[in-house]
Amino acid sequence: MQKNEWTIYELADKLEMSPITLRQWLKQGKGKVPMRSIKCKRGNVWLVYADKETIARLRALREETMMKQVHKKQSKSQRKEAS
Repeated sequence: MQKNEWTIYELADKLEMSPITLRQWLKQGKGKVPMRSIKCKRGNVWLVYADKETIARLRALREETMMKQVHKKQSKSQRKEAS
């Protein structure tokens, strides 16, 4: 591995989020993070290049996503109460 390269699991742990969600984001192009695949004994492993700025950007995206989810849940519960 090179400097600032992380496995999806390592980066997800650093960002305090699910590796499944992180993998989905990366496949969707969110955060525009360079990745590469390497072969190992168990198959292919995806390595993600993430320096301090990239990690900060992904953290901000995570926070924004969480806030949207909270707002969505609050709006939904308010509509139920109003009915």
